[in-house]
Amino acid sequence: MQLSINDRQLQINLEVHADQKLAIPLPSRYGQWFPDQVKVDNAPAIALFRSGQGILWLEPEQGVHKISMKGLAPALNKFTLPLKLKPGRVTVENDGWRVEGVSEHGRSDGQLQFIRITEHKQDAEKQTIIESGNLPGFVSVERTLMLGLDWQVRTRVNRITSTGSAIVLNVPLLDGESVTTPGIKINDNTVLVNMAANQRSWSWQSSLAKAEVITLNAPITEQ
Repeated sequence: MQLSINDRQLQINLEVHADQKLAIPLPSRYGQWFPDQVKVDNAPAIALFRSGQGILWLEPEQGVHKISMKGLAPALNKFTLPLKLKPGRVTVENDGWRVEGVSEHGRSDGQLQFIRITEHKQDAEKQTIIESGNLPGFVSVERTLMLGLDWQVRTRVNRITSTGSAIVLNVPLLDGESVTTPGIKINDNTVLVNMAANQRSWSWQSSLAKAEVITLNAPITEQ
């Protein structure tokens, strides 16, 4: 998947290998971002339908296909795109937006979050930004310390706001904490939590270096 976004447009190019004719979910969600144009091998797509969850589906024929999706960038400060069918590799070109959910090696989570970088706007290009009607993601973080022969930490992030919108946030690790749960993404000593729209919790387990004193601080954040 190749993704390009700027203030005006979001374009997604996909290469799909299909062993047989089948239906695949495209990276889209009605109410977040929905393409104005979908092409398959440079021809307008003719086998499209929208599910009850607002996801756009395509029925490609057997073979290798180039799929192109284009649409206006949403008039939102933040939006998410689900990746029901995770690409093998993702590349991103972004101008005026921060894209979260893609690692430096091109691996993606189950969804991508786009955050507008408002400070880069010029006064002459000001535009009205419509905020999403959903409340910002609000969670509780529970840490259970098991101080036996081997010290361990079990962390659980619980959704407090209602389901229906994705939550992406960073949770700092404790001093001396090393995550042992596979598949957990870590950047700058924080865990990247990426909860899908209907997901209620996220958890991982870690080992903890022994120390004479354990200091637990709750940092002041906007998340």
